[in-house]
Amino acid sequence: MSAPIVHAGLTFPGIHQDLIFGTPELKRQKNVIFSLKGATSLNGEIDTREITVEHWLFNGYSYAELIAALSAIKDHASVKGTLVDSLGTTFSNVEFLRQEPIQGPLYDPVKGWWKKIRLVFEELTP
Repeated sequence: MSAPIVHAGLTFPGIHQDLIFGTPELKRQKNVIFSLKGATSLNGEIDTREITVEHWLFNGYSYAELIAALSAIKDHASVKGTLVDSLGTTFSNVEFLRQEPIQGPLYDPVKGWWKKIRLVFEELTP
């Protein structure tokens, strides 16, 4: 994949792999009453699902600019909004949870300073 990911107005410059979707769980409540045989189950709608993506963050950054970009991503945690991947696929009502370091920071003469990170989102209404 290529092109940046955009979430709630924040652009993640660089390139990314395919989005990985977790399995949404069914909202369910199991009730067991003391001294009665068996249980009851209340089933609701589909719950949330996690979306993760490995991303190479670069934009011709100096080292200080890369650290500032990583800080801006960290500060974006818990923000809800629309997620758009590099193919233009749009997901509404998505919360950014966190970034996880994978590799770097490293320097490339063409890309500048870069870092490979995992972006973790939660789709609130899959």
